[in-house]
Amino acid sequence: MRRGNPINTIMNKIISKEQFSEKVYCIEVEAPLIASSCRAGNFIIVRVDKNSERVPYTIAKANPEKGTLTMVIQEVGLSSTKLCQMNVATKLPTS
Repeated sequence: MRRGNPINTIMNKIISKEQFSEKVYCIEVEAPLIASSCRAGNFIIVRVDKNSERVPYTIAKANPEKGTLTMVIQEVGLSSTKLCQMNVATKLPTS
């Protein structure tokens, strides 16, 4: 059996969510470690729950001073729909 490196999972809180259109949302997540080292255009891996797939989402904006990053997400499949339906203050696992 082959063993890979463990995936580091961090719980990050949704601090704001704005609906841009019927299926497009802007979600700001509190993630100080990621925000301090990423740039717009990088991506973050998100799992909305323990049974969901690992999905990469593009980081639209990072604010290192505030410790946040912003993603613009379109509801397409099950995982993106679940993410867009989450409420502010919900914690989600990222890596």
